[in-house]
Amino acid sequence: MLIKKYFRATCSIAIALALALQSSVTALAAPDAWKDPSQMGSVSVTEAYNIKDDFYTTVNHDWLTSTAIPAGKDNYGEFGILQEQNDANLIEIMKKSDSDDLDQQLFHTYYEFLSDWDTRNALGYAPIIPFIDSIRNISSLDEMNKFLVNPDANVLENGIVSYYSTVSFDDPTKYALNISEGVLFLPDANDYTTLSDLGSIYKDMYTDIASYMLKRMGYSSRETKKIIKDCFAYEALLAKNMYTQDDQNALDYYEKINNVIPLADAKALLGNYPIEGILNSVGFTDIDNVVAENPKYLASVGKLYNKKNLSLMKNYFIVHTVVYFSDILDRETYETTQKIQNDAFGVSGMKSDDQYYLDTAENNLSTVIDNVYINNFTSDKMKKDIEGVIKDSIAYYRTMLANEEWMSQETKDAAIHKLDSMVIHAVKPDKLIDHSGLVLIPKSEGGNLVVASLIAMRYWCQDNYKKYKTTKDRNYWDYSIMYMVNSYYSFTDNSINIIPGICGGVFYNENMTKEEIYGGIGAVIGHEISHAFDSRGGQFDASGALADWWTAEDKAAFNGRVSKLTTYFDNLKVSDTMGNCNGVMLSGEAIADMAGVKCMLSLAAKEPNFDYNKFFTNYAVMWRRLMTSENELYRMSQDPHPLSYLRTNLVLAQYDEFLNTYGITATDGMYIAPADRIAVW
Repeated sequence: MLIKKYFRATCSIAIALALALQSSVTALAAPDAWKDPSQMGSVSVTEAYNIKDDFYTTVNHDWLTSTAIPAGKDNYGEFGILQEQNDANLIEIMKKSDSDDLDQQLFHTYYEFLSDWDTRNALGYAPIIPFIDSIRNISSLDEMNKFLVNPDANVLENGIVSYYSTVSFDDPTKYALNISEGVLFLPDANDYTTLSDLGSIYKDMYTDIASYMLKRMGYSSRETKKIIKDCFAYEALLAKNMYTQDDQNALDYYEKINNVIPLADAKALLGNYPIEGILNSVGFTDIDNVVAENPKYLASVGKLYNKKNLSLMKNYFIVHTVVYFSDILDRETYETTQKIQNDAFGVSGMKSDDQYYLDTAENNLSTVIDNVYINNFTSDKMKKDIEGVIKDSIAYYRTMLANEEWMSQETKDAAIHKLDSMVIHAVKPDKLIDHSGLVLIPKSEGGNLVVASLIAMRYWCQDNYKKYKTTKDRNYWDYSIMYMVNSYYSFTDNSINIIPGICGGVFYNENMTKEEIYGGIGAVIGHEISHAFDSRGGQFDASGALADWWTAEDKAAFNGRVSKLTTYFDNLKVSDTMGNCNGVMLSGEAIADMAGVKCMLSLAAKEPNFDYNKFFTNYAVMWRRLMTSENELYRMSQDPHPLSYLRTNLVLAQYDEFLNTYGITATDGMYIAPADRIAVW
């Protein structure tokens, strides 16, 4: 529901693996021949592009100059094309009402609530008025306490302080209870002191959405302005002690947030904030220790949670609550708020109703839709093929690690032990998640879309909360978003997860050649495995515990190699508008991109008559993408992945196999001298 950070306790996919280092290496200039081709119209239809100077743009020229971003989207590429196919398959199933499968029945029932515009329009804002009234009627701190500990009133559950159960960094066989920062509308805590261009987009967008919805509920213009102003004012107070984007990118971030303290100490930090009552109200009992991710923030909440700020807090909750429900009320509200979002991010046109139904169902039904996708769109051969590439890739990494000249035998042994302990999750799990406890109230018994959405949200929250203090089986695949075109490495259980949503398009099909597989899903697999050995993943051992297994000398050598890469990106200017890349933010994904290609090149060397042109071409096609200027601005400041042309050109230019395939020499734009190359592995 909108672009927000509401509760979801999961290891982040394709996590930003960054390194906060002071670089002492010489700055390296980016090749002048590489012009940013990310936005529509940025590539000339008539200009001649040379494969030796700009491989990405030359290979993808016709596509870049003839493709338009579809209505309702802010970016488009091969990931998006495959996602469209996956979505079309799910939409067809979503509409079927004759299945005996529980997950498919839940999917269809929720679709019926979504598509019943007559009921939604008739209800209007009636389903959420009681929640807003319960906040408006608060007149004392004691009444605020009662509101916070009542899940039937405080429907968002998280707010000023977030909480969730997740795998312990110290003992990855157990689930811990984490208490963390609250929810803000702006993308970076720094935006509350100095508003960035991206922060301004978010502030205007959420202001416009909240303003429209509050006025629809009967608030006057004056009341609306005050409520929104109070909300941002309270967020600004909270943001003063929150981690910034730079803090979250820093190498020591995981150590910084792993503060295990007694619940009594957390309560002392939070002062009058009723944290124990809140936790008890949602099912957390017998609490001994908690992980206080930001003790300074908790202490600030203890000071800010007072009678003086009662009005600010009330309006914070009012605005966040109305915005949360913006896409599941009536047609007018959905279309108006969607247009506000589209305008903010440069999106033309509206997505289809079917796409809206699916997107909203995915947000609320989670692994229910995963199960539907797994049952209908995976095969044993797909699983076998992917597992084969993973095993070949792991064999390469074993050899690579053993032969790294800058690593001591002690660190090599620890790294290889971690590699050999890696859990492989490919395509589909051995056992599907059971959703028999998720029951949606039918319309005949008073059910509606808001009720169904709240039931689903509480179900997922409770599913997470009940894990507290239970044992985590490393081999169990606690999967999610299996229909998405993505894959990930999880550091807390040392697992590689290749999900079925990416097993299609240019990434994989059962009839692909080796060159196409290696240039598609193979490079993705090699990429994900490398995350076990980079600046973030390398902080976790073979079991998934936050533990240092590097010698001091090897860590220093590794950090020096990363520093060279970071400096290169820091000095790489994308455009006058977008500015330079953020090397710290991009370092982990850039390391993985290069390691993935090197892995595939090693496997390719064993194949007779390997067609390197086909391999490199498929790799360039896989990454092609167009985006709006607003989306690119977001990616430049928030996305840990380099832009597509850099993921292609800069990565391929590291390797002689690429240079030799196309006869690239020192006078060409795609040439990077061996001494200036930045591949870490």
